[in-house]
Amino acid sequence: QLSGSISGELRRLQHLRTLSLSNNSLEGRIPVQLSQITTLWKLNLSYNELSGSIPSELGGLSSLRMLDLSGNIFSGEIPGELFNYCDKTRYIALSNNNLSGMIPPAIANCSNLVGLSLSSNNLQGGIPPNLGRLSSLKFLSLDRNSFTGFIPADVGNCSSLQYLYLSKNFLYGQIPMSFMDLSNLTAFAASENLLTGAPPARIMYLPNLHVFNLSFNQLSGQ
Repeated sequence: QLSGSISGELRRLQHLRTLSLSNNSLEGRIPVQLSQITTLWKLNLSYNELSGSIPSELGGLSSLRMLDLSGNIFSGEIPGELFNYCDKTRYIALSNNNLSGMIPPAIANCSNLVGLSLSSNNLQGGIPPNLGRLSSLKFLSLDRNSFTGFIPADVGNCSSLQYLYLSKNFLYGQIPMSFMDLSNLTAFAASENLLTGAPPARIMYLPNLHVFNLSFNQLSGQ
């Protein structure tokens, strides 16, 4: 197992496509010098003991397809600059950290995003309606945070969505009627929120739905 800190000298590897240091015991901050490896396609630093804030400079990695920083001790807000040049990015995982603040609206710049995992943090505020612009999104995990407000009807525009996890937040209001258009939806979990009203009757007849969990809410109806 690797330990110690990540060296900024890795910036010298100017033809590197994949940097994977996951499941080790690395500590300290992410060196901003990693943003100079502009050839990077995949950056996986998950499940270490990395801390501090996520460097906004990583948003300059315009070739990045996959960013996985989950399972660390990162704190502070998600920098909006992280999504400046993310039109090629397919997968972003920042789950299981200590991140706070809101989801930056710039996330909508990631027009080809397939998977977004932000679960098990302390993220707050509302779920951004412009997530509905991510038409390629298949996996969205926002569970185990402190999100409040209504579930945006715009999420129903994510026509490719298969897995939607919103459990253990403070979301209220009703399940949007637009969710009945999510014909590819396989799993939908929004348990342990403050949802009210009756779920749209037809949502349970979505052709691919295998998991439907709205337990521990304040729902009514049949």
